[in-house]
Amino acid sequence: MRMAIIEKVEAAEEDEDVRLHVRMSYEEFIALEGHMKGIHLFSEAASKHTTTISRRGPGSTRYILIPKALRKGIPQFIKDVPVTRLATASKEFIIFTISKRILG
Repeated sequence: MRMAIIEKVEAAEEDEDVRLHVRMSYEEFIALEGHMKGIHLFSEAASKHTTTISRRGPGSTRYILIPKALRKGIPQFIKDVPVTRLATASKEFIIFTISKRILG
């Protein structure tokens, strides 16, 4: 699956919104499973932090560490955090979603 690209940006009629024309592979479109609202766009080039993935012993649980700069307001333990794993030809994206309500 190749990543989508924004082909055109133009002003929208309402508010201060912009209208984007996005091109993506059919495979990536199918991965949306029909969800056309609540879509968030991000670029890996916009990442400002790095982290470490660690594990304790062979075959054990892996931990994705939250960088210190991003830890403020995140509780010690949160259950049932939604997570999505997206794969491209050369990368894997693991995206966690935490409600702002939980973060206080």
